[in-house]
Amino acid sequence: MANSNSRNTQRKVFEFPTKAEGKKLIVLDTSVLLHDPGSMFSFQEHDVFLPRQVLAQLDRHKKGQTDVARNARQVTRTIDAIFMGDKKLLRDGASMKEASGGSATGKLFYQVESLSFALPKDLLDDEADRKIIAAACQLRQKRLAYSEVVLVTKDANMRLSALGVEHGNIAAEDYQSDKVLLKDSDVLPTGYHSVPEDFWNGLDVVEAGKRGHHDFWRVRGPLCGQLDVNDCVHVDGQDLDARVKDYSSTEMTLERITDYKNDKHKVWGINARNIEQSYALNHLMNPDIDLIMLLGDAGTGKSICALAAGFEYIAGKHTHDDEKISKIILTRAMVPVGGEELGYLPGTVDEKFGPWMLALEDTKEALFNNARKMGRWNDAAHTDQFKDQILIQPISLIAGRTLANSYVIVDEAQNLTPAQAKMLVTRAGFGSKFVLCGNLSQIDTPFLDEKSSGLANIAIRMRAHERVARVILRECVRSRLAALAVERL
Repeated sequence: MANSNSRNTQRKVFEFPTKAEGKKLIVLDTSVLLHDPGSMFSFQEHDVFLPRQVLAQLDRHKKGQTDVARNARQVTRTIDAIFMGDKKLLRDGASMKEASGGSATGKLFYQVESLSFALPKDLLDDEADRKIIAAACQLRQKRLAYSEVVLVTKDANMRLSALGVEHGNIAAEDYQSDKVLLKDSDVLPTGYHSVPEDFWNGLDVVEAGKRGHHDFWRVRGPLCGQLDVNDCVHVDGQDLDARVKDYSSTEMTLERITDYKNDKHKVWGINARNIEQSYALNHLMNPDIDLIMLLGDAGTGKSICALAAGFEYIAGKHTHDDEKISKIILTRAMVPVGGEELGYLPGTVDEKFGPWMLALEDTKEALFNNARKMGRWNDAAHTDQFKDQILIQPISLIAGRTLANSYVIVDEAQNLTPAQAKMLVTRAGFGSKFVLCGNLSQIDTPFLDEKSSGLANIAIRMRAHERVARVILRECVRSRLAALAVERL
């Protein structure tokens, strides 16, 4: 009996805490790690458990140059660095404090024993997902020291399946750490406000005058703390549209902006078709603003406004930070709509990436035709020289570069992960301007939603800065049919 007890003691593989009041054990799914390679450090004092199948799935995803492959390799390196090849740490758990820079104080555990919780074979088609759920359920039965065992996954079907397991008694949650948990109106700030004609009555005009070509008013009052810098303001009943040039909780400066709906003010031969487009063109043509986010449904004019402004910059009509913008760079996240892959395409990088950029190509050709009608291009050589300044580049080729004196348009930006969005914006060199165009209701990237999209993260985290502006375009101007489809569908 003594020998038997000794053998049983030796087979004990997990040294979980005996008391863990309020402490949770997080069973982390592969989908979370592929989405955010730093996710294991997002659970503060709670412990994290990695089932065997997670490493097996990471191994299957690690080959290639995609973001998923890079994330898989990064996660594997991080796990290896935490356990340091020490089998005892695998058995007893390894502290994540040092690897996380102090943000995670819990332990990381890896499954080194076979778990035998029985699940119905028809629960899920994916055997790996079934085994991860089974691991979580058996841990809940055996490890009562934790207040709760939580399966965290980006896979909604997996969450529902886990919750439906009889006698499983586990919680199943989405990964929330990268989400901007705000009200809908805050997730997508419009960037403009309509105020009644008498709004001046509640303000004290400290100073008024003209700076350059623009009228301005420096005012004080309770409204000042409710607006962000670069927000636009339309005064009902008055021919006045202004932007908040600077502000504090008690004082702000309103500056009259250009009415691009007026035929006197065109950008590469086009006029704004509504007030939101006029606001967008004001930001795009403002050399003091480095990052603009244009949000809105299909057909609202995001791309044509962005590209028309870019043409004006490289034509030399305007400068940015006293430096001439010398090229336009067009890029986008390479995510197929509805997950329908085109397969491998032959040719050069331009030929491979070109089909992904057809939407901007259509807009570019329309603006080229505009230039010919306006007589801006008198010969083929001028046209070819202009075209040479417009580059189409995949996001993967932008990583690591410094884009100086560039006008960068990122189309379909709602499909960017937070890491991709950060990578792109941090490529900005001196004299560059970035425009992110997207619609959060048209996300095609797996495991992203309107709160965890890189576009949403930037829209919230970069708001209220004098170098950043955003506008939501609400009116579809593409055609009557497109407008009807947006309204009804």
